[in-house]
Amino acid sequence: EVVMDQLQIVASSNSREGHKTPIFCNTFGSGSDTVSLDWLQVSSMCSKYDDLDCHPLRHFGDNYEGETLRQLHKFCQAHPDYNVAYIHNQAPLQVRKSGTQRDNKNLIRYLTMAAVSKQCTDALTDENSCNVCGLAFFTAWMNFFGGNMFTASCEYVNKLIAPTHFETKMRDFIRVVLVERLRERVTTEVFEDQMDYFGLDRYSMEHWIGSHPTIQPCDLTPEFLDLDFWKEEERTSDDFEWDLAPRHHGSPFLGFNETAMERTMSKKDLREREFTFLAGNLMKWYALYNETPPEDSWVWSWFPDGEKWKQANERYGSEVVSIQTNKYLNRPLEARGKRHSD
Repeated sequence: EVVMDQLQIVASSNSREGHKTPIFCNTFGSGSDTVSLDWLQVSSMCSKYDDLDCHPLRHFGDNYEGETLRQLHKFCQAHPDYNVAYIHNQAPLQVRKSGTQRDNKNLIRYLTMAAVSKQCTDALTDENSCNVCGLAFFTAWMNFFGGNMFTASCEYVNKLIAPTHFETKMRDFIRVVLVERLRERVTTEVFEDQMDYFGLDRYSMEHWIGSHPTIQPCDLTPEFLDLDFWKEEERTSDDFEWDLAPRHHGSPFLGFNETAMERTMSKKDLREREFTFLAGNLMKWYALYNETPPEDSWVWSWFPDGEKWKQANERYGSEVVSIQTNKYLNRPLEARGKRHSD
């Protein structure tokens, strides 16, 4: 039912008269007859829509987004002037754990609608607009689209580390982060230590699309709303409100400690080292791409102390985080929050 709904959304979004929308599809699941049955079912669903041209790719026993994103990345390498949309039929883990079946279905519907919407596809054709678009973009606990569905330019996708290697790169990077946290150079006050927050193992794929420093996101969720807005009631495309992102503070769900966020924001010695802010992002950009955002990037005005970090980055380059946080090196734990505070 969910897949059928998604196919109907994609078919109705086709604005290219006389052209079919190509869909490249992986299937997942275990069982001796799964390969043929799954694809036969999807193929039968696709055949109901004249505007769709569905192509089977592969079947996998385990549901792992990296396989499809790897193929998306490979497609972009062969077609650098194209735009691509990525959709799937899994609600975010937080919704699956706490939401109802209706919540899951609603959220998947609007995530899909946004990714293939005219607002998003039109935005990617404007050079002065954005290079990735989806329902809602967030910067806490990482730079990502909630639900991990999006449309993106292949020009941007081709800048990303191949998904095949991204998981390992993230694991190596987080290992460094945790060592620096022990040295007091980095803090992780706002979120608990969880695999998805750090982007480890399969959760690395949720970090992938937003990982490059040249991302210019846009989204369709009005300011001051989060993903709960889309799962709680029936909505329509009239509720979409396109704009450049980010514009949503906090996380897509109630997954972070608001008291810790307020405390971190109010104290320079915590704010300056917080992994969610520029200390962590600059470490990540240098570790993954040895590159940082351009001077006119949104990151310098969005994150706390952005102008100071921008100037320090121009001066110190890849050593910027080590130099800026060296004053906290191996500082006694009891002193945290008492020195270097505003």
